[in-house]
Amino acid sequence: MLGTTTVSRVSFYEWVRDVAGESNARIAAKIGVDPSTVGGWQHRDPKARDVITFAKAYGRPITEALRQAFELTADDLDQSEPDPYTLSNAQLLAQLVYRLDIRVDELYEALQEGNPGLVAGTDRLSTQAHRPKGKD
Repeated sequence: MLGTTTVSRVSFYEWVRDVAGESNARIAAKIGVDPSTVGGWQHRDPKARDVITFAKAYGRPITEALRQAFELTADDLDQSEPDPYTLSNAQLLAQLVYRLDIRVDELYEALQEGNPGLVAGTDRLSTQAHRPKGKD
């Protein structure tokens, strides 16, 4: 057929071997499973927890590994939350502030006021750190 292109998808097992560049035994040891588990991925789907553990162990985005393992699309994974592995430090901090539901202006005000109690337990540490020696 003219104009038809067949795209061959790499199996999860092939992707794992390409990413890791190591033997099944080394991959298995690194993610805490039996080598036969890794080898079994040639013929059957992996467990989701093994996919996630592999992604973390080899520094790959979890969503990438899940897409590869289970033939999912980005839409299937509802990527409304950013992948933390792809964020800059500033973006990660902004996401943390957002998730903790702290308004940036309140945080800034507290810092300007020298409020050492922004995080539970730090007020005790801060006052002890600044206390003159011998004046307990």
